[in-house]
Amino acid sequence: MPDKKNDPGSNLPYEKRREFRGIIKHLMPFLTGDESEIVLAEVMIALKLEGLLGTEVTKKDSRMISLIKESILIEPEKKTEALKMREEKGPAL
Repeated sequence: MPDKKNDPGSNLPYEKRREFRGIIKHLMPFLTGDESEIVLAEVMIALKLEGLLGTEVTKKDSRMISLIKESILIEPEKKTEALKMREEKGPAL
């Protein structure tokens, strides 16, 4: 079982966290490695898994995503936690 404290998706229930990790691991090779881009992807995936994002992203959704992303990037501990996924290699099981 993943270490809940150090798992970027730790606030999600286990099955959603597993799905989150699988999606991120699959997506990571296609991201540039830019910290902002990685955090943005994680935020959008988490919101989608929680049912807070629909098929189309509205202006209101965009503002919410931006606020969450920026709040993660300005706090060193949250940023470090969110970026741990880029260290993991290989496809999800």
